[in-house]
Amino acid sequence: MDCIYCGKTKRRGTKPYCTECFDKNVDGIRTAYNRRYNNHTAMVECVYECGRKTRNHETNTCTACARSRRRENKISFTGNFEQMRAQHEARWNRLGIIYTEEQLLRHLSVTECDYCGRDLAVYRAMDHDHETGKYRGTLCRKCNCGLGQLSDDLSLIIERTTAYMEKCAA
Repeated sequence: MDCIYCGKTKRRGTKPYCTECFDKNVDGIRTAYNRRYNNHTAMVECVYECGRKTRNHETNTCTACARSRRRENKISFTGNFEQMRAQHEARWNRLGIIYTEEQLLRHLSVTECDYCGRDLAVYRAMDHDHETGKYRGTLCRKCNCGLGQLSDDLSLIIERTTAYMEKCAA
């Protein structure tokens, strides 16, 4: 393979330029290489107020907080709720869910999903309005994920579902 800059036959490597051209920084190839492969991105502060720095620019979350959030999201109701109550309430507060003590007691005592009627043996979600934050009911994992993916606009859901079903029936 020949170097694209000087035309010399290269001895090895997959890059389209020789070592001499790279060392001379012909057309800025060394600068572009360093920018691409040795990108030491600036550290940013974690979005959760832990004070740590992270290189993860996609989520701006440090590894410890990401693990903690994953752990919080896997809280189940199989054990004693009173032991886990602080973790549940911290998560609900972080999500901005507004509920009364009566609604909390109802959430804990319900045995079936308010939407589909499935058994809530392991997982139960506190469904809430994303605009107001008010508690709406207790859902199973599938219903909670499904309603979350469809957004809270009921008229839009009905309209799109009807249009899709009519298109498929034709």
